[in-house]
Amino acid sequence: MNEIRTAKVEGKAYVGPKATMAPSALIKDYARLDDKARLYDRGQIYGMARVYGWARVFGDARVLGFAEVRGNARIGGTAVILGGVWDGSEGPINSGKWKAPGVPA
Repeated sequence: MNEIRTAKVEGKAYVGPKATMAPSALIKDYARLDDKARLYDRGQIYGMARVYGWARVFGDARVLGFAEVRGNARIGGTAVILGGVWDGSEGPINSGKWKAPGVPA
């Protein structure tokens, strides 16, 4: 179920037909939400970031810059992802600022 009708999509952002966004979520700039990825709660994706596959972004988490969140990655809580490729092998990320997996900002 694609709830994009009430979600905030701004700029040149793209939301694929199978992706799901909560009404309070935000995607903007040139960011992409694709495949069966989900953006829940007050999650945000912006800049040139990509979230796809079965990835989830939720809580107050933000994914930005050139970050790529894919596969079974789970980004939530107050985490801020500034870059790097996240595929879920690093486990759920729920706090902190990260440039890449294992590289705090």
